[in-house]
Amino acid sequence: MLMERTKRLISIEELDDSESIFAAPNARRTSIFTKSSWPYPWKQPPAIRDERDRVAALRQFDVLDTPPERVFEVICELATSVLQCPIAGVTFLDTDRQWFKARRGWIEAEIHRDIAFCAHTVACAEPMVVLDASRDPKFALNPLVLGPTGVRFYAGAPITTATGHAIGTVCVYDTRPHDSVDMATLEKLASVALLHLEDRLRAPVATEVHDNTVGVFEGPVLSMTELLRLRDCVPKAECSRCSRCHRGFTLFRHKKHCRACGEVFCSFCALSTRAKQRRGPGVFKIHVCLTCINIGTVLGHFRLCRTVRSSLHGRDDGADGLLTPKELEQIQRLEDKDTLSPTRLMPTSDCIPFDERGCCHVCSRHFNLFRPKHSCRVCGDVVCSHCSMKKLAIVHGSSESEMEPVTVCVECNVTLTNTALRDDAMPLALMSDFEAYNNSRRERNSMKNALDTVKTLLVSADERALSAGRSSLAHKPDELSATVA
Repeated sequence: MLMERTKRLISIEELDDSESIFAAPNARRTSIFTKSSWPYPWKQPPAIRDERDRVAALRQFDVLDTPPERVFEVICELATSVLQCPIAGVTFLDTDRQWFKARRGWIEAEIHRDIAFCAHTVACAEPMVVLDASRDPKFALNPLVLGPTGVRFYAGAPITTATGHAIGTVCVYDTRPHDSVDMATLEKLASVALLHLEDRLRAPVATEVHDNTVGVFEGPVLSMTELLRLRDCVPKAECSRCSRCHRGFTLFRHKKHCRACGEVFCSFCALSTRAKQRRGPGVFKIHVCLTCINIGTVLGHFRLCRTVRSSLHGRDDGADGLLTPKELEQIQRLEDKDTLSPTRLMPTSDCIPFDERGCCHVCSRHFNLFRPKHSCRVCGDVVCSHCSMKKLAIVHGSSESEMEPVTVCVECNVTLTNTALRDDAMPLALMSDFEAYNNSRRERNSMKNALDTVKTLLVSADERALSAGRSSLAHKPDELSATVA
């Protein structure tokens, strides 16, 4: 079966510079580099002939920068389980980035398009396999291979629309090379992802999307009158480190402008929110850093964020007379809640061992493939991935000013918030913490509904494949259907 399917696979070795994909006269390259000016030692992803139409097709699904959805997470879990790979993702290729709608075993929510393996898969619009990236001249020098990710194996199947545009992929990675791969499974999962996208398009206000909304400002929409224009923000080129966690920016850690204070932050320290246009009814996406969220929580607006943030970091005393001592104290307590000192962290050696816990101590549900174990670094207990979140902390062994994300369960996070807020009502800061706590209680029904949806979509994918004359794809994934059941 594998030999039969290799005819449909495009090896990256076949994407030569002389191929028509490069030679297309009207090809539009989304990278800022031309073929002759490409500065990196790894191979540049091919140009896409109809890139403008492809991006337009992607935009029609309105999926970029949306909250997690269980159906896509289940697709990742199935890919890792059936294909025996530790890393999987449902990704979409934007103009300059690869964005992960769902991911397992992968930290960053997006990476630059210039280093993305999936950029090659989307360019050829066919399944692609790299059995050993360290031996492949196109990828051997790629940061995903040489860097901490250590990718050795890759397989990806394009998510192709009815109009023939490849808008994303379902992909798996491994840190060891493979000899073979079941591409039929990946192709079927890509079909399931497309079917769910089409369902979302027909029902854009799906209940599950709202139930799984994350982020502080998904409900409220900020007014641009109290936020900064981009020209008033610090230029990104002048910043090499995040203004909050002080970690260096990389191809995996992108720069984001906080539109409240104008500083530059990484994607972990800046939350995505929505803002009204200065003129007209339009709404668009912006980012606001966690410090400004705390300031806005106390003050009820964001007009003084730049001045107050400078005062908090000791750069000037411009906030004197603008805030009361109580307000400054409240902001500082919220900052302390969001940044954990080493004295607040439970040593990893004192955390409860994984083998002593069979259930999450928050939701009391059993751990399984879809609910992996994590250690809360505050209480030391074992929690599932759905009942935990990341907080910044100064950990031993790191630079004094540089912080790293650690896992904190939602119960400890609510306790930290209550301690910081005491008896004061601060709805913006409370919203994220208590929403996460309440969401953890709704996980059982959410996951059950997602599994039922995936089962239905698998059947629909079979029917679509049969009607298209691709019976081999429809009959192959018996193991996949059994895994879902």
